[in-house]
Amino acid sequence: METLLSSDRPPLLMEALAEVRASSLCNMFNYGCVIITLQDFGFELQADWLEEHLDSSLKFSDAIYNSNSILINC
Repeated sequence: METLLSSDRPPLLMEALAEVRASSLCNMFNYGCVIITLQDFGFELQADWLEEHLDSSLKFSDAIYNSNSILINC
C-alpha cells in the first residue's frame, strides 16, 4: 500500500493550501477549484502535484486534516 509521507509533497504545499483556504474562494474538498486557485496564486508546482495525486485524494485529505486541520471549510 502506498503511504503519504510529508517528504513526498512539494515544498510549501501546506502553506499554499492554507492560503487558498484563507481566501474563501472555494470549498477545500472541491479539488478542481483548489487546483485552479493554487495556479492563480502562483503555486504551479503544488497545483500540479495535487492534480497528479487526485487518485489518492482521500489519503491526501486525511493526512492534511489530521496534521493541520486546514481542509475544513463549512
